[in-house]
Amino acid sequence: MNVTFNGLQETLRPTNLHDLMVVKGLDCKTGIAVAINNTIVPKSSWKTKTLEENDRIVVITATAGG
Repeated sequence: MNVTFNGLQETLRPTNLHDLMVVKGLDCKTGIAVAINNTIVPKSSWKTKTLEENDRIVVITATAGG
């Protein structure tokens, strides 16, 4: 399946959001938000959120600053 992850086209096997985040090394980080097709997906829903063809996934990481 083809998806866009942070602006880059990727080909994945069908999976859920949690599995993708594990592969990307982002599953246990705090301070991140994930949106699929411009809709925020709560971390509590990652395991049940199935990815679909042409999904646009954006991961935003909070940073400290002033």
